Amino acid sequence: MLNDIGPQLAPASYDVSVEGHADLRQPGAPYPTNWELSAGRATSVLRHLVEVNGFPQGHIAAISFGSARPVAGFTGTTDNDLAQNRRVDVVVLSAQAEDIRKLIPQAAATPAAVAAG
Repeated sequence: MLNDIGPQLAPASYDVSVEGHADLRQPGAPYPTNWELSAGRATSVLRHLVEVNGFPQGHIAAISFGSARPVAGFTGTTDNDLAQNRRVDVVVLSAQAEDIRKLIPQAAATPAAVAAG
């Protein structure tokens, strides 16, 4: 997936936040807490985007949320709930006004956007 999005994002120089998450269970070695585990996940994705896909270093940051931000509705302990919370979100940041940002999903779905992407 990173090799699909990385080449699309890198030349545009968007600011990107790579956000690591963990489920509520205690991690194993070498991570003493979920903060370090989710930081490791985010950093691994960041390094791939920078080192493999050429993403500009000045436009990307890794953030660790530990288990503090579970996916809505996935705060339980079933295997599916736990899996949903072990994730990394790649967030493209925008300074555009909210009314402009609301158009992004529609624009991305158009054939012209797909052909250009």
